[in-house]
Amino acid sequence: YATAVTVTALTFISDISQLNFVSWILILFLGDRLLHIGEAEENFGRSLGSRANAANYLSPKSLNILEKAARESKFLNCDVYLCVLENLVASRDIKEILESLDVSLSELNSQLSERLKKPGTLTNIEPLVFKAFAISRDAGALFIEPRDLLAALGEVDDNNIKSLLELFNINADDLKIVAELGAAQKLFYGLSRIPASLTGL
Repeated sequence: YATAVTVTALTFISDISQLNFVSWILILFLGDRLLHIGEAEENFGRSLGSRANAANYLSPKSLNILEKAARESKFLNCDVYLCVLENLVASRDIKEILESLDVSLSELNSQLSERLKKPGTLTNIEPLVFKAFAISRDAGALFIEPRDLLAALGEVDDNNIKSLLELFNINADDLKIVAELGAAQKLFYGLSRIPASLTGL
C-alpha cells in the first residue's frame, strides 16, 4: 500500500479538484483494505453459490500454512498432512488448543520430526481443504481458520495422522468442538463463558 499512500499524500498537496477527488477514492480504498485485514476472499456470511471455491474461504493464516506445508512436502518428499500439522503446531493459537487438550507439545514435535523423515505418498491437500470448509461452515464461522484445519486433520484418511492422534489421545470430535467454540467466540467476542484456552483465540 506504500504507493497508494504516497499518491494520496501528493494529491492532497495539489489544489486540482480532480486529483483531490482521486485522493479521497484512494483513502476509501485503503480504509476498506485495512478493515478486512486477516479475512478470506469470500466468507460464509454471504450466500454460497452452487460452485463455491473452498480455497477462497481460507483465511490468510490458513492459506499460508497450507502453502508452506505443500512446499515442504514436495521438497522433503513426505506426507503433506504431517507437514500441515507441523505448521499448525508452530502457531500460538493451535499450541493453546493442544495444551488445553493436555497434549505435550515437545513430545508431539518429536514424533512429527521422526515421521517427517520417512518418505510419504500423500501430496494432495484438497481433501483436507474440503473437510475444513464443511467444518467451518457448519460451525458458523466466517472463514476457514487454522483451528478448522486442525479439526479437518482428525477426519482425513491418513494412517500417519490417525496413529499420531491416537498416540496423544486426540479425539476428532473434540477438535470439531474446539472449532465450533472458536467460531462462537469469534462471532460473539467477549463472551466469558467460552475459555480462550479452548478456542485458541
